[in-house]
Amino acid sequence: MMAKGAKMAKPVRKGAVRYVVLGVVCQTLSKGMEAMGDRAMLEAGPGQGAGLPFYLPALLLTLIAVGLFLFAMRRLYHRLTGKDGQAASPAPLPATRTQRIDAPSIDVDAALARYLAKRPPGPPQPPIPARRGSFGKKGGGAG
Repeated sequence: MMAKGAKMAKPVRKGAVRYVVLGVVCQTLSKGMEAMGDRAMLEAGPGQGAGLPFYLPALLLTLIAVGLFLFAMRRLYHRLTGKDGQAASPAPLPATRTQRIDAPSIDVDAALARYLAKRPPGPPQPPIPARRGSFGKKGGGAG
């Protein structure tokens, strides 16, 4: 029995990688069993049914591998959509970050008015063309 007030640990849901690895192992074993069945068929000759004891486990292992791959895809989908019972939302922000978010917003109109007040009057000056230099010589010059 648990003591009063003790919290029960949440079950940890594992990722989909273990099921993919198990599926690959099953598929590899299936290919090996099928190869042994092919070898038995070649040695016994066609129509003897010598490969059947190897082909049935190979088929079963292939079906298990397909099931494991589908289960892994389902687990991955639920993990990505947040339906697996774990919090999909990010961790809470630290206090300093929260203070910056809650700070008063900038008054854009006032900032534009300050910029226009500091700007020199009149039309803007055209940019001065850059002096073209020649490659590999000091001092530049038109060339």
